[in-house]
Amino acid sequence: MKNKALITLLFLSILVLFNSGKPEYNDQKDQILLKLVYNSLNANHYQPRDVNDNYSEDVFDLYLKRLDYSKRFFLEEDIDKLKSFRTAIDDEIKSLEYKFLDLSIELLNKRINEAKSYYEVALKKPFDYSQDENFETDSDKRSYAKTKKELKERWFYSMKYETLIRLNSTYTRNEDKVKEEQKSFAELEEKARKKVLENTEKWFDRLAKQEREDWISLYINTLANVYDPHTGYFPPKDKEDFDIEMSGRFEGIGARLMQKDDYIEITEIIPGSASWKQGELEAGDLILEVGSGDELIDVVGMRVDHAVKYIRGPKGTEVRLTVKKKDGVIKIIPIIRDVVELEQTYARSSVLKNPQVENGVGYVYLPKFYANFNSEDGRTSSGDVRAEVEKLKKENVSGIIIDLRNNGGGSLQDVVKIAGLFIESGPIVQVKARNRPPYILRDTDPEVVYDGPLVIMTNFFSASASEILAAAMQDYHRGIVIGSESTFGKGTVQSFVDLDRYVNVLRNKDESDDFPSLGSIKMTFQKFYRIDGRSTQLRGVRPDIILPDTYEKIDLGEKEQDFALAWDEIPQSEYKTAFPEAFMDKLSLAKQKSNSRIDTSTVFKIIHENALRLKKQREETLISLNFDKYRAFQEKRKEENKSIEKTKSKIKTLQILPIEEDKLLMEQDSVFSAKREKWFNNLKKDYYVNEAVNVIGDINSVN
Repeated sequence: MKNKALITLLFLSILVLFNSGKPEYNDQKDQILLKLVYNSLNANHYQPRDVNDNYSEDVFDLYLKRLDYSKRFFLEEDIDKLKSFRTAIDDEIKSLEYKFLDLSIELLNKRINEAKSYYEVALKKPFDYSQDENFETDSDKRSYAKTKKELKERWFYSMKYETLIRLNSTYTRNEDKVKEEQKSFAELEEKARKKVLENTEKWFDRLAKQEREDWISLYINTLANVYDPHTGYFPPKDKEDFDIEMSGRFEGIGARLMQKDDYIEITEIIPGSASWKQGELEAGDLILEVGSGDELIDVVGMRVDHAVKYIRGPKGTEVRLTVKKKDGVIKIIPIIRDVVELEQTYARSSVLKNPQVENGVGYVYLPKFYANFNSEDGRTSSGDVRAEVEKLKKENVSGIIIDLRNNGGGSLQDVVKIAGLFIESGPIVQVKARNRPPYILRDTDPEVVYDGPLVIMTNFFSASASEILAAAMQDYHRGIVIGSESTFGKGTVQSFVDLDRYVNVLRNKDESDDFPSLGSIKMTFQKFYRIDGRSTQLRGVRPDIILPDTYEKIDLGEKEQDFALAWDEIPQSEYKTAFPEAFMDKLSLAKQKSNSRIDTSTVFKIIHENALRLKKQREETLISLNFDKYRAFQEKRKEENKSIEKTKSKIKTLQILPIEEDKLLMEQDSVFSAKREKWFNNLKKDYYVNEAVNVIGDINSVN
């Protein structure tokens, strides 16, 4: 009933706007968007905010921070003009006005045009790097410039700093050359300055191509983000990209693109894709036209995200690209679109061995909890992980490692299914909506796919769904969690609200059939809790075995996000641990042995020392612009990094064995083989995975 009432309310609100006859077509669309976002957030968000002066102040501060993060455009007088809206944004939302946005963009565009001369003048002649000058790199420690003269000076030192970074890099490479090929300091400085000028011009060119809908998107996003950091507005293109990212596949030509001046350049051909099979499109080609048949659309000067709309399309259809090759030849290349699968997003496995563990250990790498919400036949992380675990069982592995490091989450349903692979049945996670009792997502399948030793790897960047899987295995005493001091701490659930559904009926009635798509709102509408009742929000999951981490001394995670929801807890659900006594014995021994190895490990000692250095470096935000001092500063950092790499090189490498099914594929597919070999080479020196293998050995040492 509540949802029906909301839809009716939104419908009536939009109907009034459609029939008011006052606003222009685009203004009408913008008003409808604002109305829908405002009503949707307050009706559906887990913890809706009172849209009042306090809310307005939060929006004002966050929006300006995003609009001019480095404080290189606005003057103090501009901020003073905008301050009249500081407590009025809530009123503007309710009256469906964009006066604050319009004024901010008007002022910003004015300052952008003025700033062109600032950077051009700054980069016109050589910088003097013999002076003892400093540059503050932390924009939070800066205030807005009071005068144009002060702002011009800020640009000067900013350009000098960026040139110094590039100059130091080229200076080092120059020293490694034979004397006859070495360039003078003046030549290197000029080359660095020209490159900074080129990059800055490109940045300003992208700013010039920003359209009103881009600024609207930024503004609406800020209105949503003030509810919590994971609630946001997705224009149609961004929603499409999100779906591709979640599913790991899209229908198109399989080429990566980037803006290069007025052109769109091919930067990479995805192996196995339609472009790769066709064979004529190459990295470095510039796209001039896109279309089908004889109807070709000029894309020179067009933004990449606009051109992509014409390039992507259904599987089996043809797209024709007019490209300029690297040798200047103009050529039309026809490509039949196909499904492009981004293999790096999918689960994969191998068998690992090290000198301390003779028997093979299964290793499953899961970069995200992907799912294809638009197709029942699409790949899912739960289906793929199950397949990899079953392959590893055939290899008679002595334990399995699930690597969730840097896994930002994804499909909650897939978490439940993956957890169910390792337990008989039972609750996996509790989910609570606003003003409602929690409900439990359960594994209802009594089948246990794998019942052997299990280790879950996490780090500071394991978030959301990753935390649920780690927590469930920990609460059931089913697996040992090892990793950084804590996981990310994102304990909220988001869902998309399609804004177009509220206007589809009206589109049919309205004479304008081409009313533009409004996009979607990704909204936090639930929080999830461990089965023991504790939230993972803010606090994350603390591993059973804590490994030193480069980022351990830096404030990271959900707790550092603006407007993050609070931690709380609810009653625990009923569940039985898998192996209560035996598991605790194994956990106790594994912790003891692992801690002993960590305490005597040169590598982990250096990682800890590096964490302290990184913390200190992050606090050193005032950087010298004297070349000799800056170079000495960077050389010291480089030497410290070298000592770490030198120590790493002494690690006894892991032996990586492809599973039998992958061996056959590697023999038949050279592209697949090259990708696997690259992955194996990176994995060999992974000391965290090495320690995880040791922990499996420790578990097996207990009868």
